[in-house]
Amino acid sequence: MMHIMGDLRETAAEMQRREQELRDKQERLGQAGKLAALGELNKPLNNIGLFVGDAVDLIEPGETHKGPIVRPRR
Repeated sequence: MMHIMGDLRETAAEMQRREQELRDKQERLGQAGKLAALGELNKPLNNIGLFVGDAVDLIEPGETHKGPIVRPRR
């Protein structure tokens, strides 16, 4: 009988350890998902920043221009 009780305690401890491992992995997976979502959000923001940087480079300081802002590529 004592042997069975010892086995049950070991099994319960092992189950608790595995449950904690699963919780830890689930938390890390959630964090990875959040980081991936932030990366996707930053893509459009990065594109906007690049476009604005290009537009600023095309505008001469102090110059007024009524034509199209974008110059044709050569």
